[in-house]
Amino acid sequence: MTGGTINLDGNSSVRRTVNLSAFINEEEIARVTNLDNLFAMNKKMFLEIGYINTTDKYLQYPII
Repeated sequence: MTGGTINLDGNSSVRRTVNLSAFINEEEIARVTNLDNLFAMNKKMFLEIGYINTTDKYLQYPII
């Protein structure tokens, strides 16, 4: 990934959207267009932003 944006809109039914930019060289184009790969153009992503929880509190949350 080379960059991206996060948009938050409390009035929209889709409250959070993310746009990511990636650099894909010629050798990787076939992998990205193969829909069976984990990272492909048709996949939805789950984005977590935070810190790895290294405390003794909130053990149910690996990212805080």
